[in-house]
Amino acid sequence: MAARPYRAWKGAIEFAGFPVNVSFYSRVSPDKGAGFRQLSPDGNPVAQKLVDSVTGDEVARADLRKGHEVGKDRYVPMSNEAIEQIESGVKTEVATPAQIVPAASIDWTLALDHYEVQPDKDVPGSGQSANIIWNGLKANGLAYVTQVSMRGSLDRIVAIRADEHGLWAALLPYEHELYANPSVEWTEDSKAADLFAQVVTTAYDDLSQEFDRAAFASEYLERRQKAIDAVLAGQPVEAAAPAPKTEAPDLMALMQASIQAKPKAKKPAKAKAAA
Repeated sequence: MAARPYRAWKGAIEFAGFPVNVSFYSRVSPDKGAGFRQLSPDGNPVAQKLVDSVTGDEVARADLRKGHEVGKDRYVPMSNEAIEQIESGVKTEVATPAQIVPAASIDWTLALDHYEVQPDKDVPGSGQSANIIWNGLKANGLAYVTQVSMRGSLDRIVAIRADEHGLWAALLPYEHELYANPSVEWTEDSKAADLFAQVVTTAYDDLSQEFDRAAFASEYLERRQKAIDAVLAGQPVEAAAPAPKTEAPDLMALMQASIQAKPKAKKPAKAKAAA
């Protein structure tokens, strides 16, 4: 059963001085039923307590204060006024364009999350305005870039693009949040590409089939349900053996061997000439 739509943000994006009322809908519903409740050795639910790490005294949640770390195990408490100043203006109501750039200039693989952008159904006329944005971005290959704080949280760079299926928003990280990953040099190899194609066409009969999401089911959830059923039935559950460690194989050699091992199709026999 499909999950109910979740609207992550409702507001407006400004264009040419006019607000365009839209809603951001999450595209994926995380499976919140995959975890377990923490229990005591007697099988009773446990309750977490807040404890002063120095004195060991229990602290009431209402007495908690926020603090900034200034050194190892050294913190300065933040006043309520300081916290209010930091959190002032949270939850963006109207986002203004910071940049209008070619959509191809954005690295969409860095997106922290994706949302479907739709006209705000609660605001009459928003459909026409949003449709103008969709047409403009799609026809010109552009992206609308802004900053949005959706639910009183840290604001994010938001890039909105359009394709034939609709409007899409991506949350992008700031420059300081990017890892300096080690570089990898990719080398084009026509022999490897041809061999790959031979292996693929041998293993899969029809490569024209489109991706079918419904063909997949979570193996973790299946194992989870199987273990729960066994526990409820009082049956023993055996832990799975760890997978053995292996070295990276010579993929080129393995692909060549698989192609050579494939039996060649027999040529049809020639018909004998009539006497």
